[in-house]
Amino acid sequence: MVWGEPFEQPHPGWFTTGGAGFDYNKGLAYREKGNAWVRGSSGWNALNRFHDIKPNTAYTVSAMLRLSPGLTDGYFSVREARELNGNGRIITEVKLVGPTDYREFRLNFTTGNLNRVLFYIGLWGTGRDVWIQIDDFVIAEVNTPSPGGGTPTTPSCGVETRSDGFGQNATVRVYGQGFAAGEEVQIFRDNQFMVSTRADGLGGYSVEYSQGTSFPTRSYTVYAQGVQSKKKSSSAGYNL
Repeated sequence: MVWGEPFEQPHPGWFTTGGAGFDYNKGLAYREKGNAWVRGSSGWNALNRFHDIKPNTAYTVSAMLRLSPGLTDGYFSVREARELNGNGRIITEVKLVGPTDYREFRLNFTTGNLNRVLFYIGLWGTGRDVWIQIDDFVIAEVNTPSPGGGTPTTPSCGVETRSDGFGQNATVRVYGQGFAAGEEVQIFRDNQFMVSTRADGLGGYSVEYSQGTSFPTRSYTVYAQGVQSKKKSSSAGYNL
């Protein structure tokens, strides 16, 4: 199953929070004429969609995103959606830091017993005008775990950072799911081992490490790998 949204005709399932909407024929799309956008200087601003999915199934969701200069607190995320309040547990996400021209961002996740999730692309305003332009949003079913459980072929990986500013150490949190319960999970940054943890009873993991900031900022890529299964997660990026 593959579901796509090229934003040529805005789909009725999308809804917005704060500053967000759709453009058409303004020359801002990745391709064709339509795209979506999120923009703001304060508060939470997002483009959102609840979407029905199959239980015990692995999915990938991708979007072409263009990120503005000055963007430091954007997110591309998947949440549980048992309720319609948007406050479900984060399944996986990647933090968005600009600037970057249009490029593909991708998340992998497995659904467990869920039959609906919330997708969103959003940003926190930090006192200056920042934006995200969005095109070619795609949800694709990857594979189905074996009966009675199992894990997806590619575990997920998300990353977020907390920093007090230049000259201060930042905290980097790497998290995701898709490993065997209790499996040792190692985190690699730019292919160098950083820290290890163990997956919880549902195959999820979350671990932090400290890192110094730099000027100008640098880009880093992280991924997780299971020690016993040798499974390697999807990658996630961040700037510090």
